[in-house]
Amino acid sequence: MSLKPAQFTVIRAAVIAAPAAKALYDADDWSGLRDWLNSPSATTTNWSSSVAQIDCEEAPNYVGYESLSQGVRDSWQLFISRDRNFTKAKVRNWVEAIWGTAAAGNNAEKVLKAGVAKTTMAQEAIAVNAALQPVTQSTVSALKLGYEGVIDDLDAKRIIRNDSGVKA
Repeated sequence: MSLKPAQFTVIRAAVIAAPAAKALYDADDWSGLRDWLNSPSATTTNWSSSVAQIDCEEAPNYVGYESLSQGVRDSWQLFISRDRNFTKAKVRNWVEAIWGTAAAGNNAEKVLKAGVAKTTMAQEAIAVNAALQPVTQSTVSALKLGYEGVIDDLDAKRIIRNDSGVKA
């Protein structure tokens, strides 16, 4: 997903406000800035739009699985038959329909946590600017992002210098 003009402005402001990123900006180090913007945030997570089926399959503890009804086991098999988009409430609700309401350490929480990823610094800047609030599913909270892409070389260069080569 490519950045919109307003998102360049937001990210540029976040870069200038962060001393480590500002040093890269000042040095015209676009590759360093790209890497910084794509690095994970220390604190912010987001619901992932594409969680591999294996990550969902390996998340729960299967002790007691045989005590689930056949219909619930069938539903779980269908759930793990392909990658899932955890940005959708329907998917998160499905997890709880199978494993019960998420509580600390239970299978529902484990699967929901498999649907969460670290937000990049660029994504966090856009989310903060948009005043996005975490979406909570029982015990797990994460953002539903407005921008899910990564910053590529051209984006990093355009954050530092506009299209005519002038320092932005």
